[in-house]
Amino acid sequence: MHIGDLHIGLRSSSHQLTEEIRDVFSAHVDDDVEAPTNYSLRMASGPKNRRSTGFHLLYRGSTIVLRSRDPKRVIQGTISQLDSHARDYTGLLRIQGMALVNDHGALAVPALLREYLPQMERRLNVRGVRVVDLPWVLADPVTREIVVPEPGLDIASAAVDRFAETHDAGREDPPVPPGRYPMLGWSFFGEGVPTRGFAVAMGARITARSPGASLQDSLDSLADIVRHVEPHHLTWDEPAALTKPILRLMEAA
Repeated sequence: MHIGDLHIGLRSSSHQLTEEIRDVFSAHVDDDVEAPTNYSLRMASGPKNRRSTGFHLLYRGSTIVLRSRDPKRVIQGTISQLDSHARDYTGLLRIQGMALVNDHGALAVPALLREYLPQMERRLNVRGVRVVDLPWVLADPVTREIVVPEPGLDIASAAVDRFAETHDAGREDPPVPPGRYPMLGWSFFGEGVPTRGFAVAMGARITARSPGASLQDSLDSLADIVRHVEPHHLTWDEPAALTKPILRLMEAA
């Protein structure tokens, strides 16, 4: 997976937060870049050295993509999100969706569920299911694994530690470790039992081609995945209620 150039422009109403982010991404900050706001951090405030009751939030546009009381997960998630835009991910399928991981492996679910993490994530966590802090699902069609890459950006690790120490910490909430996780299934919204042909057709609409791959290559890769990985339908319900069928899928593996 090639690591390309990443140039980051910073804008903030908080001088302290701007300098902290500048320290973490010092090798990539470019003061000449006038990029529109895309990712935004909002850190919970509170008395230092006390357990925080607030959440630290990472937004992409107006959508919350990471919500945690652990400042280290938030800064590491920010690194992973930005790192994902500097890669070409050769050999992997980049699926518009969200990956969930437990001890059995990983499940791909619709991207829309990310908007409902405030209602769902805690319920998933207490059953041993973690959310991957990436903007898409990375799937290896050969091994049928979901990949969580090690970030390749030039990051100041000491600045990451200082960031975590500076902001209020509540419950420890580590991110999903980099690695490869067997793909347990692929879920779509719908009714009934989806056919594998349906999964390929739906997958083609939400999957970016690997660099250098043709449309036929991508379709063949999707077919290879769903030939071995079971597609599932999720019936739309209240977000909190959707955790039950997701947990059943992951615990049945």
